Formats: sequence, C-alpha cells, structure tokens
Amino acid sequence: MDKKRKIIILIIILILAIVIGAVFIFSYFQNQEKQNDTSTQTSISSLKPTLSKIYEKMLQGEIYTFSLILDENNKTITARNGDNARIDFYQNGVHTTDIIKEGATYRLIHNDKQYFEYPSNTIELTNLLRKFERTKEDVTPQKGEETIEGKNYYYEEYKGTAEFLTQGKAGVDLTEASTKFYYDDDSLIYIKTTVKEKEELLKVEMSYTTQGTSFEIPSDYVKIEV
Repeated sequence: MDKKRKIIILIIILILAIVIGAVFIFSYFQNQEKQNDTSTQTSISSLKPTLSKIYEKMLQGEIYTFSLILDENNKTITARNGDNARIDFYQNGVHTTDIIKEGATYRLIHNDKQYFEYPSNTIELTNLLRKFERTKEDVTPQKGEETIEGKNYYYEEYKGTAEFLTQGKAGVDLTEASTKFYYDDDSLIYIKTTVKEKEELLKVEMSYTTQGTSFEIPSDYVKIEV
C-alpha cells in the first residue's frame, strides 16, 4: 500500500511539473511576441514623417522651396538659399514679391514694375521656420489618419495654434484653434487649420532645392524711395 502511494505521489509530482513547465513556456513565448509587436510598432512609428523632422531638415540645410496654396489666386511661395530668399505672394490674383539679400528686403510691385528697399531688414528670411517652431513649441501632437479627396493620409494635430491660417486670422481665439499636418510617405501634403467650425485647407508643395529661382530685381523695375 505504501509503495502504491509513493508511485501515485510521484505521478502527481510529474504531472504538476509538466503543467508548470508548459505554463512557463507558453508565458515566455507570449511575452516574446508582445515585445516583438511593440518593437515593430516603435520601428514603424519612428519611420513616419513628423513636423519636427521637416523643421530640422529645413533649419539645418537652409535650402528649400515651400508653397502654401489655397487656390491659384491665393498662395505663397517661399524659396530660401542661405542668406537669400524670395517670397512670392498671390492675394486675390495680385502678385508681389519680397527678395531678401545682402541684409536688406526688397518689395517688388509687379503690376507697376516698381520696388521698395528696406535696409537692415531680413525678418522675412526665417519667418516660415518661426511658424513651424511656434506651432510645435511645448505641444505634443495628436496623431491619426484622415481621408482628403479620396486618399488616406497620416496626420499630426497641434492644438492651440493657427500659425498657417491665411484668411481671417485677426482676432482668432487660439483656445478654439488647431492645425493638422498631413503626410504622404515622407512629404508634407496639406495643412488644415480649424477654428471653431471654420476650416482652411492649404495644399503644400515643397522641395529641398531652389533651382530656377531668381533672387535678382528685374533691371526694368524702378526704385521708389521710402
């Protein structure tokens, strides 16, 4: 009887050992799978474009062309190469240009073939970068996906900012404002500013070159003294 009892006890111990071992192995592989999933998600997330990455590349390179397009009659094209920049403004079809070079700003009025000189004034040189900086400063963006014109885009949304709003910006309550930046692959495609129920969607065209851009004042333009 004692011998049988010992055999039964040994069998129970063996079964318990097998069960405990199986549970341990299952838990180990389950944790490994979770770690791999987390690692994969982190890796994918790190590959996504961000406003900070675009800002840093523009800041360090100082060579870029950046267009914000509401429609064909309302758009802004900023081209910068080091200490030289050209900003073309189209407002309701009226075209003016600021050229920044040699420490001064020259404002060209194309309809009249005239220009003004503002010496010791280069504030527009970094205006676009300052908009990016103020947008992302001390703000952690919300992230998601949204469909625009039938295509799905990844976006970052910054609350409390309306830096890129072009229409009706005066008097905007920033506590009710937000700006979304939409990406396709590694490119910024749209910027949408929302204030209460009003939305403004800008098409973005950008490159890290200024090829074909002129920073010269046309020779037939007349200087007007300020």
